Amino acid sequence: MSTVNQLVDDVGELVSLPEVYIKIQQLYADHDASMGDFERVVSTDPALCAKVLKIGNSAFFGFATKIDSVSRALMIMGTAQLHDLVLASSAISAFDGISNNLIDMKTFWRRSIQCGVLARLLGSQCNILDTDRLFLVGLLHDIGHLVMYSQLPEQAKQTLERSREEHRPAYLLEREIIGFDYAEVSCALMRNWSLADTIINPLENHLTPGRASLYELETSIIHIANSLAIKDELGEQAGTQVPPIVPVAWQTTGLTLEIVQAVESESRQHVEEAVSLFIPGPELKVA
Repeated sequence: MSTVNQLVDDVGELVSLPEVYIKIQQLYADHDASMGDFERVVSTDPALCAKVLKIGNSAFFGFATKIDSVSRALMIMGTAQLHDLVLASSAISAFDGISNNLIDMKTFWRRSIQCGVLARLLGSQCNILDTDRLFLVGLLHDIGHLVMYSQLPEQAKQTLERSREEHRPAYLLEREIIGFDYAEVSCALMRNWSLADTIINPLENHLTPGRASLYELETSIIHIANSLAIKDELGEQAGTQVPPIVPVAWQTTGLTLEIVQAVESESRQHVEEAVSLFIPGPELKVA
């Protein structure tokens, strides 16, 4: 039986982040790096430049003024937000070459983006300042599933089928059948990518937020956003396949059912725009 780290090692180069992100990551960790350093790196990738400008001028991210150059984007966004947006885009493109016959990729990324949108909106309700980081965490929370679908297709298929048949959340069956769940794989992959603890820690216990000893509020927000995104995707067939929102998440966030329902409604106005920003192309298939 594979361990989590063996699984991530096996997927190796198939899901490596692009060189332009690695350079931005290095600059972000370098306290002596200047705005000009960031601008020069971003400017080497015309597609990335176009995406940064498109995201910067979107209603969803809501900057108050038009962004017409990378230097202006850096001035208005700052390096932290630029880093997170480039990482979000890079993570999606990293999986372009990975084989997967168990789920429609566009549907997968739509749900992941929806989780990010919900996390961002819920974070605002909880007075978190860096809600864009929550969008990134929500977007990345499920990438472990793509690794499992590619590297362990038969076991992953079994968990999906039994989840539908037994009306149980798939992650519980992953623990029984595979020996670990997707969240563990997501975190192992992100550590392999040398991502920050502020991204990894809120994911580590988002299925069981009562176990979180760090980033408890962010963990509970991702827990709620994940449950809402799965419920929305499954629709009337959701039932007990949706991970229930546990009491500690309500207590930690201070959110109420009424607030969450209002956020769900608001999120529907933003999901399609966010999808178009990060996954250009024909309209996505909704599960």
